[in-house]
Amino acid sequence: LGDLLAIGTSVFVGGGNSVSDDALVVGVDVNVVSTIKQDLRIVGWSTFFSGTVGKDMAVVSNNVRLLPASTVMGDFLSASGRVVLDGEVKRNVKIVAGEVELNDKVGGNVDITADHVVLGPNALITGNLVYSSSNPATVQEGAKVLGETQYKKIETSSRAQKILPTLWGTWMLINLIVLLLSALILHGVLRDVSVRFVTTAIKHFGWSFVRGFLLFVAAPVAILLSFLTFVGIPFGILGIALYVVFLIIATVYAPIMIGSIIYRLTVKQEAITVNWKTILLGVAVVAAASYVPYLGTVLKFVFILVSLGSVYQVLFDK
Repeated sequence: LGDLLAIGTSVFVGGGNSVSDDALVVGVDVNVVSTIKQDLRIVGWSTFFSGTVGKDMAVVSNNVRLLPASTVMGDFLSASGRVVLDGEVKRNVKIVAGEVELNDKVGGNVDITADHVVLGPNALITGNLVYSSSNPATVQEGAKVLGETQYKKIETSSRAQKILPTLWGTWMLINLIVLLLSALILHGVLRDVSVRFVTTAIKHFGWSFVRGFLLFVAAPVAILLSFLTFVGIPFGILGIALYVVFLIIATVYAPIMIGSIIYRLTVKQEAITVNWKTILLGVAVVAAASYVPYLGTVLKFVFILVSLGSVYQVLFDK
């Protein structure tokens, strides 16, 4: 009867129920088979939607598909690897992706930036079609554009021009958004604990790195040994789950820690600050490090181990 916030590895929203307000869904596999009466926002790897959205729908995902008989009453926005619209959009469509396929009615204008654009036999665009692509769109028999069509060719010789509409650029964008949302949400839910994690990591950087490295190496060995006996199998399964959870938490807290360190060095203060500004700074630094070959990967791994060690130490003390 209000807003829905759902975060998980696999998220399914359905069962014939509806959400009376907005919905924000974050997950690896996202399936929404329901009615969202207001806005729908999705961040995921694989996204499927079948239902009705009362207002706008925005998706950041590697693979997006609106199934047949689905309807978006407002605008549809997406930055994704591949987008297939087999459902109807009442207003405008704006997409940045690697591949885009339209195969249903769009009541407004369509603006696309993609490597490949396909208009299926059931495509009907009542407004204008404006698209930028390396090749002209494939228009199958039966597809109609009632407004004007404008095509701008993208020269793929430039690396910067290739990154945006390709899967690599989209994947980097998804990583950045997921990491930022995860860090903000985790800190918002566990504010006091977050400060303890970051404080322990900064004040005991060396010991946190050693603990994190030992835990990273020793835990898989212990899990493997537990599977050697029948009695130890349940403990091994539990160990795998805890190990994965610890790694995820450490990966999310690494940019939070980096942002606090940089902020502390910049303002030259003894106090350790953790807020949305330092989190945004840390995520930006991690994103920039991804473009530095070898050294960037090593630095990120070091900070993840430090974060892993501090998380373990704080929970062990508790």
